[in-house]
Amino acid sequence: MAAAGALPATLLLVASGGLAAVAADVFAADSLHLLALIDATAHAWVSSTALLYPAELQALVAGTLMSDAAIVAGLAGWAAVTAAALQARSPRLLQALAASAGAYWAGGGRLWGSDPLLVDALKEAFQRARPSEHHHTFAFPSGHTTAASFVCGTLLFVLLPLALEALQQRQQQEKQQQAAKTRRSSSGIGSTGGSTALPSPVAWVLQQRWQVWGSAVALTACGRVVADKHWVSDTLAGACLGAALVGAVALVCGIGELGGSALPISEASRQEGGSRQR
Repeated sequence: MAAAGALPATLLLVASGGLAAVAADVFAADSLHLLALIDATAHAWVSSTALLYPAELQALVAGTLMSDAAIVAGLAGWAAVTAAALQARSPRLLQALAASAGAYWAGGGRLWGSDPLLVDALKEAFQRARPSEHHHTFAFPSGHTTAASFVCGTLLFVLLPLALEALQQRQQQEKQQQAAKTRRSSSGIGSTGGSTALPSPVAWVLQQRWQVWGSAVALTACGRVVADKHWVSDTLAGACLGAALVGAVALVCGIGELGGSALPISEASRQEGGSRQR
């Protein structure tokens, strides 16, 4: 049985509250600074292990592979969804892609190695120094972690379900058209209306989407900390910011529930598919 999903508005509010809470803990003068010990401990561990391997290896493994893997994989998924949108000719999926792309450029992505407008504005506002003296740009929030959270979350909870829904509706329509052409009156059109089975890897990803999302964000966050480019609290803020953007995009796209079933199909899409069948 699929786990109950979360409402996009709930995700938006909780993630925004998380970002505000992290910022208050780090920057408010009268806060308890609960994250300061975690930041200091992680930085001390990274500094103590830096002598065990060459700096080039640290930059390759943590700074590039761990930091970029989830973002690259998520963008590859976006490319696959774009191909599916062109094949299925689904206006709703194309609108979701446009909304996701807009949010990516505004605040949830990586733009040729630099931060988008929202992340850059937050970094300029908080002006927090990075843990390593070799990096001179500001740290809070982590742009990489924001991107991983947003790109992977949008793929798993918005784009991929809508793409599969559109492709299944397209396949059902083609079956019905073929049945009408061949005049198989004995089988009836209703027999062609069943949902197409998902490939097992895709079905697994959809069923485990919360775990996959969390793992992708955690991998990126660890890469940024181990590369000594961010404090742990920077990555927590980035994860919250990316999650808030996922909730916002889901609201814009009319997603009723996040991760509530293996393939959530909205009532509007059911009606749209039914009108096409008639």
